[in-house]
Amino acid sequence: MGNTVHRRYLLVAEHRRGRGMGHAVRCARLAATLDGEVHWLLPDTGTDSAYGRAEVIARIGGVPDTVIWETESSGRYDLIVADMQECTEAEMGRLKKSGLVVGIDLGGEGRRYCPYLIDCFPTPPGFSLPNVADTGLLPLFHPVRDEWPAAPESVLLAFGGERDEARTIGALNAIRNDPRFDELKLTVSVPDSIRLPQGVRRLNAPGALSQELHKFDLVITHFGLTAFEAVWAKVPVVLVNPTPYHALLGRQSNFPDAGTGTVRTAELASSIENWTKTVDVCRTLRPGGTTLMSDFLAALKIPENLAGPGLPEGNDQAVARFFERSFFRHQSSGLVYMMRFRETTVRYDHDYFFQEYRNQYGRTYIEDFPAIMSIGSRRIGDIERVQKKRGRPSTALRFLDIGCAFGPFLQALTAAGHEAVGIDVLREATDYARERIGVETICKDFRILGDSERQSLGAFDVVTMWYVIEHFPDLDGVFRAVRSFLKPGGLFAFSTPNLDGVSGRRDMREFLRRSPDDHFTVWSAGHLEKPLDLAGFRLLRTRVTGHHPERIYSGNLENRPFLRRILDRYSKITRSGDTFEGIAELIQ
Repeated sequence: MGNTVHRRYLLVAEHRRGRGMGHAVRCARLAATLDGEVHWLLPDTGTDSAYGRAEVIARIGGVPDTVIWETESSGRYDLIVADMQECTEAEMGRLKKSGLVVGIDLGGEGRRYCPYLIDCFPTPPGFSLPNVADTGLLPLFHPVRDEWPAAPESVLLAFGGERDEARTIGALNAIRNDPRFDELKLTVSVPDSIRLPQGVRRLNAPGALSQELHKFDLVITHFGLTAFEAVWAKVPVVLVNPTPYHALLGRQSNFPDAGTGTVRTAELASSIENWTKTVDVCRTLRPGGTTLMSDFLAALKIPENLAGPGLPEGNDQAVARFFERSFFRHQSSGLVYMMRFRETTVRYDHDYFFQEYRNQYGRTYIEDFPAIMSIGSRRIGDIERVQKKRGRPSTALRFLDIGCAFGPFLQALTAAGHEAVGIDVLREATDYARERIGVETICKDFRILGDSERQSLGAFDVVTMWYVIEHFPDLDGVFRAVRSFLKPGGLFAFSTPNLDGVSGRRDMREFLRRSPDDHFTVWSAGHLEKPLDLAGFRLLRTRVTGHHPERIYSGNLENRPFLRRILDRYSKITRSGDTFEGIAELIQ
């Protein structure tokens, strides 16, 4: 796959002291391959706790001349790459205001709020799952040995871009003072300023270490980019980690380990003595293939709803992530919404209502017309009862059915003596409803009707959307249009899947994974008032539907009608149905 999307990027790499240089190295390599305008957020001067720009460049061996340096984010970016060991919630909130944020091996509280997560290193225990976990996305495009080494003759000690000279020399001395390692040819990655014992070779290549790894039989390093670069080059690795956290990550990945803080020569000797086992373990850690991160990022679609579902903006937390989409809970309303990062293949055309509908329900939409019309008659009764309870007329009401399809609800309305107008984007459906049912229909996206078209339609007593509202990423546009169609105090009635139902309660992640590709909002019957209130509506009635006793009880109910009735009753009492209907009145 080649880069075909020219975008404006912002790179944000970890540059705090003691956090290693792998993040910055990776960003430098990414900057060289991205097709677009690449900015890098990094202060010019360092502090006691963080490196400045010149120090980072010197330690990683350079950055492409095309990079545009920033001391603070400016304007909007198509994509913000946060390659950070730790990111705070506040930092993530600021970044999200400037564009779509993609976190790479991102840690800290900000991870929960990041729109899209890529873990190139194995995900640590307790961390929220990423959208993608793939070591093949590491920048592993450097020389590779023909075969794994038969014995460890040449050994490299390399502890990352910061190189931690004291730990490097400490490990070197521990190895040199142990007679078990007398036959090893030792090389250390340290600057020229460090004096080395006689017979120890120096490798001072901060920006090109990966190009040298294939020349060695064993690399002793800490958990990080160098470890994976080595196994990619078919060189076994033994870790000596600087912190317990690095050690945890190393164990999670199953790397051979020889100590934390200082080298444990007994463990190192064991790894060498059991060389075949060490090679076999490292062989399993080698990625099966590699993909350019720049190509992967270029293929991401920028979602329409970066600021949330169109309700008041907040720093929303992710509740589930998958390869092509992430789900978040809206901070103000509790509504769950989706950001999609790949184009959906769902199309509301002839095949959807016929072949695809038959595949799901065993009959076409037209064959299901009487059943859908019957449900529509019951919904009309609910709306009429709400009108009566409000002391409003319940007969001869004007209805606008948005997403009317082939018109079963429109026919139920005319049969009940109400005036019906339907609107849908499928010409075949609106033509069918107009010609067969004799009602007025419009073939257009209801959100983009012109002022004259709206005025010609007049105002409606009721606007309905049956399994339609979840299909729009911008709820603000949806509710703005609905409000414009309604008379003062008019009703808005809709149905949608229920995250509070038995399926969502049992396994929310699985419920969201199975949610259709084009469902941009996921509503909950028990948390409906707030999102409607924010949109200018007052909830009057909720009916939980879609009761399935077989989803409550995992056993066979085919020959147990009494148990089925009990479970069905239980589902209704506990409002455990997987769909619901709501009726609300316009309040502003």
